[in-house]
Amino acid sequence: MKTLLALCALVVLSECFRIPLIKGKTAREKLLEKGLWEAYRQKYPYNPQIKFTQNGAQSMTNDADLAYYGAISIGTPAQSFLVIFDTGSSNLWVPSIYCSSQACYNHQTFNPTKSATFQWGQGNLTIQYGTGSMTGYLGYDTVVTGSVVLFGEIDSSYYSGALNWIPLSSKTYWQISMDSVTINGQVVACSGGCQAIIDTGTSLLVGPASDINNMNSWVGASTSQNGDSGSSCYTGFSGGQDSLWILGDVFIRQYYTVFNRQTNSVGLATAV
Repeated sequence: MKTLLALCALVVLSECFRIPLIKGKTAREKLLEKGLWEAYRQKYPYNPQIKFTQNGAQSMTNDADLAYYGAISIGTPAQSFLVIFDTGSSNLWVPSIYCSSQACYNHQTFNPTKSATFQWGQGNLTIQYGTGSMTGYLGYDTVVTGSVVLFGEIDSSYYSGALNWIPLSSKTYWQISMDSVTINGQVVACSGGCQAIIDTGTSLLVGPASDINNMNSWVGASTSQNGDSGSSCYTGFSGGQDSLWILGDVFIRQYYTVFNRQTNSVGLATAV
């Protein structure tokens, strides 16, 4: 049981906010260095689709490949945190001083009693995960971003050509309709169309296992029973258990992405 603090961020987007992204060493890399990756992967299989397909419970996902973080400050005076900007989640939450779980010992914790601008909200927040649960206190405070994620601005220096605006097919997530996946002009996946979520909180490009296997075969890769073949052979594709596609960081690194809530659309252009 993790006792955390879910915050309602009081941010005014009358100006542009730029947040430099920090690339850290992933859990996968750390475990590989210690020779523990194979045992960990078999015990905690990776299924990022589950947070989009379950109702009522949000399952804990394996974050072995998460590497991009941004710095924010909460409260007055500021308390600093490194957070993942996850477009697949609706809550901002951080560990609090009231957390007694072992999981909180390795993280910076927020102390609401030391913030002059903090106000308690009404009620608590409880989320039941696939493995464990989280209980948090609702509160309000100011959040200041670091000084590249952009809020309130489109910077054309990061892409070439024009933005291609795609309407959301579902407003629950940043979900769009995808026509197909092609390699060298040949349709290799998503034949006849499919649904895809653009998610900054997922590291890989995830799709149905049969489609991902076909894509891997086109690039000359094969997988073992546990997901990898060879000591250091990895692609950016991951086979899932659902028909839903997730376009994660490996996609976003190639395409400058704009999330426009005013028009409920996503803009894509080739990144430079």
